[in-house]
Amino acid sequence: MRNFILSLVFMFGVALLWTTPVCATNLALGAIATANSEYFPASNAIDGDLYTTWVANGHATEANPYWVTVDLQNVYNVNQIVLTTMYPPDGQYAGYTNDYNFYTGTNNTDWTLVASGTFVDEVDWTRTLSFGTYGLDMRYAKYEVVGGSHWAGLSEMEIIGGEGNQSVVPEPMSLLLLGSGLSGLVLVRRRK
Repeated sequence: MRNFILSLVFMFGVALLWTTPVCATNLALGAIATANSEYFPASNAIDGDLYTTWVANGHATEANPYWVTVDLQNVYNVNQIVLTTMYPPDGQYAGYTNDYNFYTGTNNTDWTLVASGTFVDEVDWTRTLSFGTYGLDMRYAKYEVVGGSHWAGLSEMEIIGGEGNQSVVPEPMSLLLLGSGLSGLVLVRRRK
């Protein structure tokens, strides 16, 4: 009986280690940001401070977009990206807009469009892009402003993920853990 209980404890420990998620990190904090126009520097968009902002030298258009690109310097598995534009909400630019496209890629030339939309100051200044359980492999992220009534800008881009950041319990292990636990309960109950 003692050996059986020890084996259950061991299997439970293995299951916990296997299913413990890797801590999510903001990969953008160690990245390199570049932009095609800078009134305020591109590095402000990835410095972890909502009160600093990358701002381009004017309004963007479809024909003349302004963008900031982030290079993570390695390919990572990313679960989520949080975009925050023109923070803090101080009332000065209420209702102003930025129309944007957001791209990802593993090189700096082939891009995949993953989101488009419009930010409205004072109403809608944060977007969370989620890439599901298994995430998205990427090295580069590109926030491109293609229109709107506000100068192109971005307060913060958080890129959440890491290598091997999958925290899903594999189905066979779940069943083994459940079956072992139930078997142990039945055996302990029968011995009484």
